[in-house]
Amino acid sequence: MREEYRKTINELLNLPEETEADLNGIPVTAVTNLMLCKRLDRIADILEGMDQELDSISGHLMDIATQK
Repeated sequence: MREEYRKTINELLNLPEETEADLNGIPVTAVTNLMLCKRLDRIADILEGMDQELDSISGHLMDIATQK
């Protein structure tokens, strides 16, 4: 779990992957919350992509519907 914390903190702080973040003194809850925020951010990106795809599909469907 500690390795996942380190990777997440490096990613959130835009640090190189090989950087060893010092987690001493950082409450586990704070790191866990950071990890949850990162996951929610990824979910939001996925949902945004899905929204764009649905807009594209609905546009095509409208084109088909208006051709008839």
